[in-house]
Amino acid sequence: LGLEQVAEKSAKTAFDALEASVNSLPGASPDVFKKFMWKVKSTMSDSARTEIKFNAIIEEYRSQVAPEVVEKYTELSDQERTKLLNVSNFFCQLHLVSNFTNVALKCLLNLELAETGVSRQEEASVLTLVKAVSQYFGQRGSGLHQILTIWEPWCKAKKIARFPFPSFVGNRFNIVFVLASRVFHHRQHLIAFCEEFEHEKTVLTKVLEMLRNSIIISHLQVLGFCDQLIAGPLWRLAENSEHVLSTCQYSLQLITWLEDCNSGLSDSFRTVVAFACRCYTVR
Repeated sequence: LGLEQVAEKSAKTAFDALEASVNSLPGASPDVFKKFMWKVKSTMSDSARTEIKFNAIIEEYRSQVAPEVVEKYTELSDQERTKLLNVSNFFCQLHLVSNFTNVALKCLLNLELAETGVSRQEEASVLTLVKAVSQYFGQRGSGLHQILTIWEPWCKAKKIARFPFPSFVGNRFNIVFVLASRVFHHRQHLIAFCEEFEHEKTVLTKVLEMLRNSIIISHLQVLGFCDQLIAGPLWRLAENSEHVLSTCQYSLQLITWLEDCNSGLSDSFRTVVAFACRCYTVR
């Protein structure tokens, strides 16, 4: 049907635009939209309120036109009608990962403020560190400071593997977790490098200070676990599963594990390594 420009993005406006597009098809019969909507069995969208309302409008419309488009509809049992009227709504899992990024960073900021006693701060310090490492050490990092040209041969000389850092700018929302995991993994290497070269590159002094901050390091570890256990597996499932229902088994396991962690069960975090290993089998 293509794209239709609308004045505003309310659910009713979107539904009316859809109806107008279908009815304008060449040779369309007067009841084509009713028949078209009756064939709709599933929807996929993000979980914004507008989309949820749009799905509700679809379900209500289908129930209204059912007696007109379904033969002997009034003779069907309640169970048969319910089955026919059922519409499945699938919400984009990448939006789940996207929203999770903001929630995780906000929680870490609130925790940091509570621990440090600072009344106001623009962003969690762990995010500041992640962006700084990406800027100075990243594959698309700042050419102004020329730190990457020192970092790469330094790592190769010490036989350090997986030392490149992806760019924060221009990447998708899950890059925060990926970068945090990589920074936590290389934190000791980064500290040693900064100690060796901070007299040449003064911007490394602030990076070194953050790398020595216990709160920031613990928050790096939290984001790293999120990459291994939540964001990474959900991203791979969303990209590589043939059907949305194929993601259910892992999602249910993840929900159970998170509920156990939230309830304070003593063994929850002791099993994190074993759970992470299972996550890496998801492709």
